[in-house]
Amino acid sequence: TAPDDLGDAANYIFSGTAITSGKATAIVTATGMDTELGKIAALLNQTKKQTTPLAKRLNTLGKRLSFVAILGGIITILLATLLHQEGFTDSLMLGVSLAIAAVPETLPVIVTLSLAHGVQKMAKRHAIIRQVTAVETIGNVNVIASDKTGTLTQNRMTITHFWPYGKEIHKVAKTKLSANDTRFFKYLGLATNAHLTADDEPDIGDATELAIVRLLDHYDLSRTEAEQTYPRVAEAPFSSDKKTMATLHRTPDGHYLAIIKGAVDRINFAPENWEQTATAIHDQMTAQALRVLAAGYQQFETDPGENWEAQLTAVQPLGLIGIIDPPRPEVPAAIRAAKQAGITTVMITGDHKVTATAIARHIGIFKDGDMALTGMELDALSDAELDEKIDKISVYARVSPENKIRIVDGWQRRGNIVSMTGDGVNDAPALKKADIGVAMGITGTEVSKDAAAMILADDNFATIIKAVANGRNVYRNIKNAVLYLLSGNTAAIFTVLYTSLMALPVPFAPVQLLFINLLTDSLPALAIGMEPADE
Repeated sequence: TAPDDLGDAANYIFSGTAITSGKATAIVTATGMDTELGKIAALLNQTKKQTTPLAKRLNTLGKRLSFVAILGGIITILLATLLHQEGFTDSLMLGVSLAIAAVPETLPVIVTLSLAHGVQKMAKRHAIIRQVTAVETIGNVNVIASDKTGTLTQNRMTITHFWPYGKEIHKVAKTKLSANDTRFFKYLGLATNAHLTADDEPDIGDATELAIVRLLDHYDLSRTEAEQTYPRVAEAPFSSDKKTMATLHRTPDGHYLAIIKGAVDRINFAPENWEQTATAIHDQMTAQALRVLAAGYQQFETDPGENWEAQLTAVQPLGLIGIIDPPRPEVPAAIRAAKQAGITTVMITGDHKVTATAIARHIGIFKDGDMALTGMELDALSDAELDEKIDKISVYARVSPENKIRIVDGWQRRGNIVSMTGDGVNDAPALKKADIGVAMGITGTEVSKDAAAMILADDNFATIIKAVANGRNVYRNIKNAVLYLLSGNTAAIFTVLYTSLMALPVPFAPVQLLFINLLTDSLPALAIGMEPADE
């Protein structure tokens, strides 16, 4: 059976996974709905979509208006018949007309048009609304549970720091490189297979190697020239067992150069002080949520032969590089705007807790005094304990699909309107459970899009905040339109009731009541429903 913490599961192949390389013998341990993918499907079937706040309030309003209209009509009929000695037919006409006038018949049209107008505006801002009522719901959101990769971050691995052996940690900037740094980066480029393509086409290669190629491009270093000077003669590809990749090159003087890159603790470096020094630098980088890669080289006088990789026992260090999926530049400002608007943002990710917390702190989600939980730590909490702590937990790491539903449910139990973002099949149950599920348009799976009420065409967190602002304006306009309609209709009801009670002549003929209702309940209310937003 699979372990409790699926994020750290080893030696498991999950249904729906694409095998891209390698060979293996596998034993089937579950099929159909018993697989992890099947469990997600079961969660989707069990999870019910939430009724929108607008639908709930309009249903309540409709019931109250119906009661008032019927009661007002009955009272009018009785008063007109008993006090004014009107004929029953005339009294009935007046009572029915008053009841009709009391109900804002155009309200459904105004609500629909206001929401449709909001849908159009949001589409222009890259927020595609799949359910019209979601326009209003997003305006009522006060908790956003956001996925990290691609939403809060760029989903583009980037080298931000490097440590040339024996020097200090440097930040990647547009500055002149030393000869040692230039050699460091060129050697890294030689041991890389990724390629940058045209702007309208996706780059080719592993995300880490693409980060190296972009670094060379950043410093205007010619990889083609380096490959011509040091032609590659052999390659030992990366594997998850050894966690390194090495290439062998012929040098201009006829000797051989081996370049190796990979995990810090998997390369046999020659210097005695390497481990102590590199560990300290490694820890500094990981504290900044950087993924660390080591690189080195070893020279051979003659061709080392087919087992050249096994001879890499005295590697000379080039240094370390720190790689990160950087936050989107607009995200910190969007999170600040959300906070000012009374919206709490929490991060939900499959990353390790240290990495997730560092990024969350950098973009303004994680503050001093906040908590970060892993999926297993969340499982250990009862619902009562979660309810007590949930407003202090801003980061959830290594989470499962069940964890995500529980997080959404916990916030909803406290009376919050929750938005959940996600892109994978495993996010679908939580997207459906949330008051408004938000799927990624670029990287999102079809399952997640189908479960969501809104799709981000640009996969950008800042777009959610724009949608919230637009949704709040739509909701305000609908409220103002309802207030306007009820003001006019209430005035008509009380005018007729007052004159009836005071034995005064009836101020309106039934047809006049209906005509006033027709004029006041249509175009003016529609105009109010289309008002532009305030800051």
